[in-house]
Amino acid sequence: MNNARERARGLGADASGFSLIETVIAIAVIAVTFIGLIGLLGLGVANDQTSSQQTVANNIAASILADLRSTPVYAATSSRFGLTLPVSPANATTPVSTSAKPLSGLTPTVLYFDNTAIFISLGGSVPANAAYVANVYLARIAYMGPTTIQSNDMARVVVSWPAKTTTTPVGSVDVISQFLIH
Repeated sequence: MNNARERARGLGADASGFSLIETVIAIAVIAVTFIGLIGLLGLGVANDQTSSQQTVANNIAASILADLRSTPVYAATSSRFGLTLPVSPANATTPVSTSAKPLSGLTPTVLYFDNTAIFISLGGSVPANAAYVANVYLARIAYMGPTTIQSNDMARVVVSWPAKTTTTPVGSVDVISQFLIH
């Protein structure tokens, strides 16, 4: 008789379902899992933003180096950004650099860019919409070739952000490139 009543109420040995304690434990496990995932979501968004900023900075550095490489040897300034190029050692009484560390001690040319890598200005005060600042160090390096003085251009481009910082920047990209003068 007991079995008939239990079967009628759905509480028999073959009845299936979760008890209240099992349900509470399952909800607690799911809640702890979601709290951990929400914490990781914030970290992922921060990493994505840093990665995007670093990509823009790399594009700025590549654009500056492309401008320098495409500038003719006889030009005094680069065509896109107006960077003043070093004096040719063959035409100068004193070569720009013959040291082992040609970029040390040079004063950089400063360029400002917005947050989409659009060039804003060359030097001066920081524009209101500037997001990135690029410091460009240029040197023409002289060395003795087999029969004549040879020279190469060397450039160091340091792009940092934000442009308006007075302390250590949030991030930066530092690229050094050397290219042959034809």
